Amino acid sequence: MTVFGVVVLPITIKTFQFLPDRGYGFSKPLGLVLIGLVTWLLGFLHFSALTIILAVVLISGFSFWLWMKYKEEILGVLRERKGYVLVVELFFVFLFLLFAFFRMYNSDILGTEKFMDMAFLNAITRSPAFPPYDPWLSGAFSISYYYFGYFLMALLLKLSGTAPAIGFNLSLAMLFALSGISVFTVIYNLTRRLAFAFGGWAFIYMLGNLDGFRQVLTTRSIGNFNWWTPSRVVADTINEFPFFSFLLGDMHPHMLAVPFILIGLGLALNHLLSPDREITIKAPEQLARFSLWGIIIGSLGFLNSWDLPAVFFIAVLSIFFQQYRQRVDWKVYPWKGMGLGIAVMTALMIIPYIPFYISFQSQAKGIAWTTQNTRVNDFLLIFGLFTFMVLTFIMARYHTWFVTILTGPQKVMPEELPMKKFCAQCGSHLREGKFICGKCGYQAAATKQMDMAQPLIRPISELPRWVSAFFRFVLQPLTVLKNKESRQPAWIALGLLVVIGLAVVLKMVFFGAENNPQPIMLGLALFFIFSIGFLLAAKIDKPETVFILVLLLTAGLLVFGCETLHINDTFNPPLDRMNTVFKFFYMTWFLLGLAAVYGVAWTFQFSMRNTNLKVVWLLPMVLLIAASLVYPYASVMIKTNHFSNRATLDGSDYLRRSYPADRAGIEWLRKSVRGNPVVLEATGGEYTDFARVSTFTGLPTVLGWGGHELQWRGNYDEPGKRIPDIDTLYGSEDIELTRTLIEKYNIVFVFVGTLERQKYPGKQLDKFGRFMEKVFEHPGGVVIYRRR
Repeated sequence: MTVFGVVVLPITIKTFQFLPDRGYGFSKPLGLVLIGLVTWLLGFLHFSALTIILAVVLISGFSFWLWMKYKEEILGVLRERKGYVLVVELFFVFLFLLFAFFRMYNSDILGTEKFMDMAFLNAITRSPAFPPYDPWLSGAFSISYYYFGYFLMALLLKLSGTAPAIGFNLSLAMLFALSGISVFTVIYNLTRRLAFAFGGWAFIYMLGNLDGFRQVLTTRSIGNFNWWTPSRVVADTINEFPFFSFLLGDMHPHMLAVPFILIGLGLALNHLLSPDREITIKAPEQLARFSLWGIIIGSLGFLNSWDLPAVFFIAVLSIFFQQYRQRVDWKVYPWKGMGLGIAVMTALMIIPYIPFYISFQSQAKGIAWTTQNTRVNDFLLIFGLFTFMVLTFIMARYHTWFVTILTGPQKVMPEELPMKKFCAQCGSHLREGKFICGKCGYQAAATKQMDMAQPLIRPISELPRWVSAFFRFVLQPLTVLKNKESRQPAWIALGLLVVIGLAVVLKMVFFGAENNPQPIMLGLALFFIFSIGFLLAAKIDKPETVFILVLLLTAGLLVFGCETLHINDTFNPPLDRMNTVFKFFYMTWFLLGLAAVYGVAWTFQFSMRNTNLKVVWLLPMVLLIAASLVYPYASVMIKTNHFSNRATLDGSDYLRRSYPADRAGIEWLRKSVRGNPVVLEATGGEYTDFARVSTFTGLPTVLGWGGHELQWRGNYDEPGKRIPDIDTLYGSEDIELTRTLIEKYNIVFVFVGTLERQKYPGKQLDKFGRFMEKVFEHPGGVVIYRRR
């Protein structure tokens, strides 16, 4: 992974040219996705370690060209930021080792979706070309799922030669490190403070929701803590959050996509920080920026399709507001340039990934209205801490504009300041003899005098007139209403309130359901959206704040969407919006989390100047943080049995205890079999130990978990046909019929193990020995037959 990061470093530094760290923290996940994309495209011809090396060479060639062209600039960036580079590298290694240590005591690839994840990882690693075959549905069936995240992890396994059962846990550790360093990078570039970057990572990744604290209050005990229920707060839905996801250890798409979501957000921030007055794809740097942006957002459709619309929406808003902040007259906007930029982005979102969409089948059948609603208290159990911090920030922003209206623009004038040494990047005072900034990690700049004569707020004269009138109405409604010339904002406010009320009433009347909470959350989400909209319209000076408001607007729309619509999949009411809430609330956690951390930084810097007020504000925040820490502590102790479990990174180690004979057979298949012949094993219910052979070998079987095939393909036609055939293969004594079915499914190996003997007791299992070659036998009762 470090090599991948170095390979794309010139691309990173040139693309993220407006970020304080020049995107250095994104280099590793960016290298992985670019090398992965090229490898995947080449993989339609052939996939092997040589394919990966060829992709590395191709990307390296382009990076080398950039290096030769901009060598001095790139070296200058690295020299200036060498302290920051060291911090990022050490933090990355720390995150990787931290999670690897945790997985040593919680390593089992067992339960929930881990069998599916391991089966995909193994099958992709073994596939000679793409699309990869489906390990749970043999024949001419490829994986019908957004599998790019599994492929990226399989790429690392294949290149390093790591055993898949160990590689599964190392992949989780790598994902934890990539996600963590990406969050760290976004927050650092927003605040330019290492303290906020570290703290922000901890806020987003190391805290639980408040349901853990509620549980302890209810049971008055931490010894029988239920680590599972905080992920099911909203009835009939899934409400995962990062700590739970990594604790659970399902290497699923919503986790695999996170580093690349954050790269997309980093590109949005980079664009908002751009001083470009014109948007034109004729400028090579702008064309490259839009192209890479499109590739990253497009990868999300392949990683976790649910994330693509939100990140694309954020990108479009960022392109618009980058110009909105700089212009007054709508007529002089570079509409053509912005449109062409978005067109280039859209093309690169689709074209490289066409091979995936050609073979992709989905259970989704469109969008439908939902009858379900979220209780306000349930929402606060999930997002309570972030909500408090975000609302504080929003209130502080409104207060800023109110003060502007009442008193005019305010300035803090400087005192006579002595000449001191300050960091060129963040302006922090450097102690005597220090050459690396302790707050942001940058190399110290030349001595200069700190400029404190900066306006705290933007002059009222620079606000759009209609926005100023609306703020004045909110602050002084009676005064504005008396002035007949200024009643327009009153009508706007009234109209918005009517829309909110009408939305709530319509949901109650047309989509009410028995025992369903009232749609109050729907109204609050709309109110939140409108409130953010007016702040965005105010042409705020700091582009970082505009970026955060764009994230908050998107978060509000996601919550509103979950209260009104759902993806129409295989689940019926009341489970109709289970996946919708799951995926969109997961994205909302990151959007609100980033906004909350920035909001605290902004409030400390610009708003909370009164000590008493600061104490009053900090007290509930500290209490909420303490309550959010209950879940991480209690759940880790339960999952690791207080770190007394056997320490290993081998995720199949539990098979030694539960199925020692089966494990021996699985290992024989994994090491001895070349190619990808079909292996027959018994099929059973989902989330059971059935499909263990295909899962841990990656070899295709006739049918694994049938219910998952239904979800992936949207129908049960093929799995439904295969279940009785498998029953016949194992349960019938008719040798000719058995041979016919073996030929039908092109079965090469038959696995007779513990579960097969439990499900099909009797001597009929011995029939395979009459016409097949016995190639493996274990005293524990496991026999493997090979077709002659």
